Amino acid sequence: MKRVYTRADGGNGWDPVGWMCSCGCGCVGLDEGEWALQGCKACKGDLNDE
Repeated sequence: MKRVYTRADGGNGWDPVGWMCSCGCGCVGLDEGEWALQGCKACKGDLNDE
């Protein structure tokens, strides 16, 4: 799994926002909201596993 970041408020530093599956399938799970962590459909992995 690879951590996904976005620019922090004010442009100083980075805030973690979720995880991206590293198998190449492109699955992304965000830490908050309705797009919370989901299993990877392509590789049957689980975005909660690191």
